[in-house]
Amino acid sequence: MSSRVPTSSPLSSARSSADTYQSATSQSQPQYRPASPLPFELLQHIQVYLEENLFSQALRFLLSLISATTSNEKKGVPVPPFDYLAVFSTLAVHPNLTTRASNPDKLAQSNTALRLLWMINNTTGPVNASLSDAFRFRRYDDKLSTRNGSPADDDDAWRNRITITYADKDSLFNLADDFWAVVGWALNCSCLPGPHATRWNYWLPWLEYMLDTLETDWELREQAGTCDQSLLWQYIKSADGGNARRRRVLRATFADGGGSAVKEFRPIFPKELKERKQEGKQVRKPDIKVDIDEEIFGDYMEESESSTDNEESGQATDPLSGQPSKRLRTRTPSMRRKATPRASKSRLTDHEGSDVSTADESTMSSGLGPPESIQIRLRLLQLLSSVSAHPELISSAREVNWPDLHELYTLFVEFIRPLPLPVFQQFILPSKSKGLKPESRMALCEFLLQRTLDSDHTSKVSTFEPMTLDRLVQQYLPYASGKNSIEFQAKVSILLESVLRQLAKDNNIASHQKDDLLDVLEEGIETREAKANNIRGSSKYKKAANKDEEFAVAILQESGKRMKFVVEHLVK
Repeated sequence: MSSRVPTSSPLSSARSSADTYQSATSQSQPQYRPASPLPFELLQHIQVYLEENLFSQALRFLLSLISATTSNEKKGVPVPPFDYLAVFSTLAVHPNLTTRASNPDKLAQSNTALRLLWMINNTTGPVNASLSDAFRFRRYDDKLSTRNGSPADDDDAWRNRITITYADKDSLFNLADDFWAVVGWALNCSCLPGPHATRWNYWLPWLEYMLDTLETDWELREQAGTCDQSLLWQYIKSADGGNARRRRVLRATFADGGGSAVKEFRPIFPKELKERKQEGKQVRKPDIKVDIDEEIFGDYMEESESSTDNEESGQATDPLSGQPSKRLRTRTPSMRRKATPRASKSRLTDHEGSDVSTADESTMSSGLGPPESIQIRLRLLQLLSSVSAHPELISSAREVNWPDLHELYTLFVEFIRPLPLPVFQQFILPSKSKGLKPESRMALCEFLLQRTLDSDHTSKVSTFEPMTLDRLVQQYLPYASGKNSIEFQAKVSILLESVLRQLAKDNNIASHQKDDLLDVLEEGIETREAKANNIRGSSKYKKAANKDEEFAVAILQESGKRMKFVVEHLVK
């Protein structure tokens, strides 16, 4: 099959896309079933349910319709129109049905909505179900702006349009600027405590579903030679930022809850961080006796005393609420972050007017969130790599200005190399969970090594040729980091360990190479540990020694031991 990218528009009809996909994937597994439109009467039932806010009934009705067709593999799966699917995606994460759900039934509605989306994705696939239309962000889409009374091009679509708030002003796809705004905000939530962490509990399942959809859709489009119609390419083209869109996409992927990240990627829904009020009886304060003659004024004087204290402390008072106003703090050197480029810990203010102080280190992320958050980021990096691996796709849309593989991985290095060592390990070392493919991880390791090793290292490989043992031994394994930092010595060791483990797993190390490999390996370990010991022995280190440096020493030593174990016991 030709790999040439067709010149058809990404907004081609879903029917033609599905036909192309079916012919291209007739031999592929799994075999998705065709989607069939719902009969008018059934669709009317669902529409009435939704407009009456009977979401549970609508969702269960659809689940029963789809389940009834599972026994017949040749029968089409009944799938509602794409605007209905967009509503269900909104219901899965909207605060009214999650963090502010007033009862267990509403919370169950969000879970059922996500379950329905998974079922459709697993039975018909994202192409047949027209998910590229359903999950299109429409905030700046003039074509879909029908508030002026002009009907849509399709009369049936206009007649069946859902007139509920979750399909209009409260729709996720109308509120968010683009997909990357959602990604950045959700990943910010993964790095912050309190209400942010609560929101992350609901954003995570939604992100996992969306990434599965993007991955499957890209794979199917790639097989059919229609990558320009993929949902992923649509999200890249529609990303805000113009020529700087590549950096914005990467900033969203590495959003860390820091000051600049929270300012750029803000809450999606109005008052999203507001949680449901806990029901309970209000405890009445005891009555306070007031006796002016005895100078007993109750709590009347407390307000004036509080105001005086505010004035003495130089703190302004809000003229409306009487409460101390919250002023922006000035930046200090101690508030700078190293997690991502240009990140800073400044005062955060969300669009709802609620302030979040970042002066307390305990309230901020020390990395990039829990392991699930790291996995989401790695899957995003792999998707971006897949796009950049298609030069014909990129060259056919020069106005998008998306980087090729070399430029993209150079950006990856810019964002990954400064990460704290514990987070750096999670990005680089192999894992059984979904993330970077082995070939992508090996390429990333090589890019990082080329930009981290000392001046003795002379490799200038710019191609994405598979890593070989000879190249590893000659150009990388014996060297140390050029930076006068124990942390970077440990990072070099982690990079080399990742590459070595993958080569051993792929059986790319022959038994007769074992002895020579061990010699070079031990030479490199000694070089890096000697440089680390020199740093530890300096007076500057002794004055500034901290737990992070001691942790880096431990990682450096343990990584060296693991590499020796791989060569001594896993190479046959």
